[in-house]
Amino acid sequence: MKPRTDTPLFTTLLGAITALAALSIDMSLPALPAMTTALSAGRAAAQWTLSLFVLGFAGGQLFLGPLSDRIGRRPVLLCGLTGYVVTGIACAMAPSIEILVTMRFLQGLCACAGAVIARAIIRDIFDRPTAAAKQSVLTVVTTLAMLIAPIVGAWVLGIIGWRGVFALLPAAGTLILILSLVFIPETRPEMSEQRVGALHSYLLVLRQPVTVGNAFAAAFIFAGLFVFIADSSTVFIRTLGISPQGFSWMFAIVAFGQLCGSTLNRMLATRVSPVRLIRIGGGLTVVTTLLIGLFAVWQVNIDALLLAMALYAFALGMTNPNAIAAAMVPLPQYAGAASAIIGFLYFVMGSIGATLSGYIMPGTVAGMLGIIAGFGAAGIVVFVLLEIHQARQADQRVCTSELRG
Repeated sequence: MKPRTDTPLFTTLLGAITALAALSIDMSLPALPAMTTALSAGRAAAQWTLSLFVLGFAGGQLFLGPLSDRIGRRPVLLCGLTGYVVTGIACAMAPSIEILVTMRFLQGLCACAGAVIARAIIRDIFDRPTAAAKQSVLTVVTTLAMLIAPIVGAWVLGIIGWRGVFALLPAAGTLILILSLVFIPETRPEMSEQRVGALHSYLLVLRQPVTVGNAFAAAFIFAGLFVFIADSSTVFIRTLGISPQGFSWMFAIVAFGQLCGSTLNRMLATRVSPVRLIRIGGGLTVVTTLLIGLFAVWQVNIDALLLAMALYAFALGMTNPNAIAAAMVPLPQYAGAASAIIGFLYFVMGSIGATLSGYIMPGTVAGMLGIIAGFGAAGIVVFVLLEIHQARQADQRVCTSELRG
């Protein structure tokens, strides 16, 4: 019997599949200082374990997205999850920083199958308002992983050590793989015409301003949050002297902000226009970006800093699920390629942000907040340009209609 796709369990499982990336990054954050010490590595090496994971996660989507359009969602997902488990075991057993960094890259390459396929499955099955609500569920589950992962990572670090933290990831991957075998069906839509190659499908998707604009805007705003994810452990633990356990709770406050924004968006998605929700989230992003930029040059206490970041994450939870759903609308038959572009931009921008944090005033509060504010501002600019473009398109349609009338 074919598994049902209209149940909360199905959507939650898609969220868990998507959350593997957040779990893989955030659970390791408290362990990075201990890991670099144990493997006699420098501070930059800790950033490379994050940056190369993200690079593999981003690059792999460009291949796996179109592949899922051709051969189906299910085989790509199951192969990716299997690879994630294998490379996760290798990370936990790595004898040197060079091997660990290499395995983290391969782990990211395999983990990306979950994110790209989950977005494509939602586009295959649901209309735009429902898809936006489902994207919010994915964000909620991912955010819960962000909330729990650093706390669990810090707890395991104190009991077993950094290798135990990395060993939890393939264990979680194995559970998700088993559930996916049972509950995830094939959802790729059938086409009467022959499917085009990967390059042609990308060209078709990239010709859609709605897809490209929403993908870039969401990616810039996400990159701001990712800079906090990548750099906060160094800033709070090493620079400010906060314990790993204390850092995990501070990190959870920011993740809770995103959880609240995503939950509110899920409740409103089928009742309020997605465009209006994007505007509300964009307005909140403007306010929080200005605050964060101000705090980058004006020293404040940690409580104010965390509040600003939690509000930024809240705005992201309102904005990005709707932007992703809008970006997936134009070409449903190439949902895999569209999903790949979104995911690629997400994590390329995140990787750039994580790399910048290692070179621009590294390890400082001002450097971290300045980069976050820059990415937030870039996202706002793209949203404004997209609004202008869509308004012009609407005016052109009205003029054409009047001429024909």
